[in-house]
Amino acid sequence: IEDFRQEGSRTITGDIERAIGATTDKAQLSVSLVHVTTALKTLAIMADGVPVQLLRSLLPLSEFLNGEMQYAIDAALDAHVMSQIEAASPPSNSTAGDLFTRVRNAIATMRSNGAAPDLLVLNPTDSAALDLLADNEARYYFGPPARTGMANTLWDLRVVERTSADGDEAPMLIDSTRIGQLYLGMMRFEADPFSGFKKNLVSLRLEANALFNVRDKNAAYVLEAAA
Repeated sequence: IEDFRQEGSRTITGDIERAIGATTDKAQLSVSLVHVTTALKTLAIMADGVPVQLLRSLLPLSEFLNGEMQYAIDAALDAHVMSQIEAASPPSNSTAGDLFTRVRNAIATMRSNGAAPDLLVLNPTDSAALDLLADNEARYYFGPPARTGMANTLWDLRVVERTSADGDEAPMLIDSTRIGQLYLGMMRFEADPFSGFKKNLVSLRLEANALFNVRDKNAAYVLEAAA
């Protein structure tokens, strides 16, 4: 895949606002872009030894196995995207306070650098702690209010939980419109009845080619815990 990547941060020299008809030099945007060529990755999973007669007789079995394999591929894709972002070494900072405070301060930092975070990625432990955050009367801040049925939001962020997390990854804010581009090929679900023909068994395969290219590492921000 051929794409681009921004190196460093943008800088603006001069004043963007100017008098109509001014003859002085206009403001100059400096941004370093590099051309990158990166090989696609293949995400693939197999299910071996499935009785052929079951596949022929029970259509729901095929749908069930397809769903199970799709879950594994989706989890691997999530892990691939996060690993690509982490490998790009996005900005990070160690700040004191609870998760609620740290997220809000990180939003301010990103906005001051021209990013607009709209996604908060949490490990399962932090995600549960945030969902269970309550006031002194045991009312959940982010649970659905009884009257409206509408859940509160965390400063308009979409909060997602890492499906392939080890459980202790630092929270990450992401500007999803700027962070990069996901290239995903067609998902192929295929059966091979010949490898197990002697025993009337079939092997199933689900695979796709994929690559996430990080275009601007400054569109992510890692919230490391304070030492």
